[in-house]
Amino acid sequence: MTTPDEHGTEAVVAQLREWLRANLPSDWRAAVEAGDTAALGAITSDPARTSAWYETLGAAGWATPGWPTEHGGRGATADEAGAVADELARWSAGRPDADFVGLALAGATILAWGTEEQRQRYLPPLARGRERWCQLFSEPGAGSDLASLATRAEAHPDGSWVVNGQKVWSSYAHESRFGLLMARSDASLPKHRGITYFLLDMSTPGVQARPLRQMTGDAEFNEVFLDDVVVPDSARLGGVNEGWRVAITTLMSERSGLSGRPAVGPGVTDALVARARTTGAWDSPVLRDRILGLLVEERTLQMATLRAFAPAMTRRARRDRSASWCTRS
Repeated sequence: MTTPDEHGTEAVVAQLREWLRANLPSDWRAAVEAGDTAALGAITSDPARTSAWYETLGAAGWATPGWPTEHGGRGATADEAGAVADELARWSAGRPDADFVGLALAGATILAWGTEEQRQRYLPPLARGRERWCQLFSEPGAGSDLASLATRAEAHPDGSWVVNGQKVWSSYAHESRFGLLMARSDASLPKHRGITYFLLDMSTPGVQARPLRQMTGDAEFNEVFLDDVVVPDSARLGGVNEGWRVAITTLMSERSGLSGRPAVGPGVTDALVARARTTGAWDSPVLRDRILGLLVEERTLQMATLRAFAPAMTRRARRDRSASWCTRS
């Protein structure tokens, strides 16, 4: 028996499939349908082609289906947005993992706390893949306890802020245009209250991102040094000394985003199974067990994440409905 929500999700996926038939380049579609990984790899590793595709995807609202329509989304529910992500993954047509911070974290946080000017400035290029974002939260001495951060933001008479400090484990910071920055703005207040949140332009003088090379040779993570970085007050997100409230939105978006990401979601697994049956690979016990193992791992991760964070998210939703602590004038 199907529920109304399932009908809604099916309708959204049907719309997406129709749109993909009209807009996904023919050679891209052919490579996916034929299982031609070499051809598909050549397409998806071409920056010019992927940039053009992300622009098309974002302009249609399919890169950010859960956002409001007035801000470049399609007003989809969480289930519908998840189904869209699955379908895009099936066609290797979604945004890359490197864009997760921007799409899932920056987008949700700016929508919740940003001024209309900030939304108009940051959301459209984010949705269309023009600007990458990173997260500047963790510090060498404040990893598990983010509220103990030592990076300082000092207010100047002209209204700007001067930031000094160091961040670490910032994914793709060396490739990012903007960063989500937490800094201590009042050391005299309790640690959760003396923090202000900024949308940092990573090209600002004094910002230096140094890649941390891993054993694999990749350099996804970075340490970021902030030396007398001047940040305009227009880049502040939320109230002065209220950055922890803003950060909660970011952190909750990260948790819910990770639990719903289609890295090996049902759509991808179904596609793997279908392809394996077509090619005869399903007859191999090794490959069959591996595909089923991926499905089990993904479901286990989703359930563990949801179980761990559902109580906190429920409490947050109740506060949002009944309390005034997160209300801004």
